[in-house]
Amino acid sequence: MNERLSGRVVSMTPGSIFRENPQYGVSYAQVLKQPLSTPEEIARAMVFLASDDARSLTGVQLPVDRGATLV
Repeated sequence: MNERLSGRVVSMTPGSIFRENPQYGVSYAQVLKQPLSTPEEIARAMVFLASDDARSLTGVQLPVDRGATLV
């Protein structure tokens, strides 16, 4: 196969993202009673999918939600 014409199709589906709400002094995670992903965790997953380490992945949907979709 011609490497210049090949490509990968991958996607990432982030779950709820942790964010403090200074107005109310409570976080969304405290309301939901479940751990939420941080923006840094979402970014690391995106960097991995774009890297050569993920070159063998194609047609993959990567959930980044700390297991929330398993419930």
